[in-house]
Amino acid sequence: MVKGVNRQIIEINDTGSRYFERVLLFVSPEGVELSSKELGSEAREYLLHLTPPPQKNTLRSRIKKRKVRRRIIFASALAAVGLSVLLIVLNFL
Repeated sequence: MVKGVNRQIIEINDTGSRYFERVLLFVSPEGVELSSKELGSEAREYLLHLTPPPQKNTLRSRIKKRKVRRRIIFASALAAVGLSVLLIVLNFL
């Protein structure tokens, strides 16, 4: 059901998202006084606040992830060795 005929709508075709093709924004009565350029910039600014910034896969982040993985592997190996030693000691008692 459509209510009211005198509604302004802003359609944005380039959302910058791979999941959404376009966005429809209905202009409130307070926004009717703004120019189309001002409304467009407000709409884009609003969309930027809705979507998180894309994650950068930088060299620094990859190195950090690698270090975390190495620490997890090292801790797992250390726990396995400790458990093995404990079981050997308990077996001799």
